[in-house]
Amino acid sequence: TTDVPYKAFLEIVSGEQIDNIARKAAKKFGPHDFIRAMASDVDVPGVVRETYVIPNWFTGAGLEFDLAEVWQSATLTGVIVHARNQFPAPNEVNIPSITIPQTDEWGTLRFGSMENMRLNSKGREGDTGVMYLVFAR
Repeated sequence: TTDVPYKAFLEIVSGEQIDNIARKAAKKFGPHDFIRAMASDVDVPGVVRETYVIPNWFTGAGLEFDLAEVWQSATLTGVIVHARNQFPAPNEVNIPSITIPQTDEWGTLRFGSMENMRLNSKGREGDTGVMYLVFAR
């Protein structure tokens, strides 16, 4: 213990004010900027990043997809997904034909991008890729 007096400070803020500030920050960047930030691993003001490690989040056409990270702003949700080829032959990821599990809070899938869409056969270099998806609310 010490003889230094202790004073607690408590600041009460309005949730509406915080939401308005987050929406103003979100208007400064669009979905393409969002994908670039996710691909570059750059923090964006007003965006909350949550790390998820969900192996085999979904599968299909000889591919396995692992959910890695979710980015959320006031208007957009970004999802980072790692894809792995499970076929002994090269395989290609076709983003429009993938049925992606999602929650109502994410909104509607609007944009997608992927590093290395043409995956090498399983076990060879280049058999994985990273997919960036952006949902709008």
